Amino acid sequence: MLSDLSERSPALVVADDAHWLDRSSLDALAFAGSRLDAEPVVLLAGARGQAPPPGLDRGFPDLHLEPLSAADAGRLLDAQPRPPRGRARAQVLAQAAGNPMALIELATVIAEDPAAGRRWAAEPLPLTDRLTAVLTARFAGLPEPARAALLLAAVADGPDLRAAAAAVSGPDARALAPAEQLGLFTVDRTGLRFSPPLFRSAIYHTAPFARRAAAHRQLAGALHGQPDRRAWHLAAAAREIGDRLFPFTGACRDGDLRQ
Repeated sequence: MLSDLSERSPALVVADDAHWLDRSSLDALAFAGSRLDAEPVVLLAGARGQAPPPGLDRGFPDLHLEPLSAADAGRLLDAQPRPPRGRARAQVLAQAAGNPMALIELATVIAEDPAAGRRWAAEPLPLTDRLTAVLTARFAGLPEPARAALLLAAVADGPDLRAAAAAVSGPDARALAPAEQLGLFTVDRTGLRFSPPLFRSAIYHTAPFARRAAAHRQLAGALHGQPDRRAWHLAAAAREIGDRLFPFTGACRDGDLRQ
């Protein structure tokens, strides 16, 4: 079919979001793609993740798209209809980490709620529904122990997860194994890092507020000898409950009831 089509004019076959395709469809694309050398047909498949989808992982050249540079990310952010300014701009750039879709979506979050940057000064900014749907699909099927461990990692105020490990009963490394196999995080000398960083926000904001507050309290209980970090997590837990009971306080000024 593709060969006949290309007799009239060169053809481009594009399969976007190929990671969502079923295996039979991927096999069909791979079968056709491997036989197009002599045809004026180009097959282009786009997929998320660190590796090509099954079937397209052998014999096909691949191009891994790296995050935007800091300069390019800033230019893209400034090109949005209502780009964030000041501290909110720095938050968006840091959280997006060069992801173009994240830069655009997080700019929308700030544009629709200018106080979001101040309200979430320490925790990750909430995501748009579109971005949340894209990210949560990756971890929605994880077993409960893995999801609980990921939430503690998302609640932690840094990549050093020794406090998070002490806060969870049971074998944390084994609980996180399914998430690591999905490529949701990497571990280096400094600790655990979500990959991409937006997973932290998706995990944090899709968890019920009561579970977020409980995770903050768990971490506070494990931070012996670090009174500043312990106080911060206790305050974050109290704020989760306060935001649920008194949502109107989010629009107040510093020094008010919420403070």
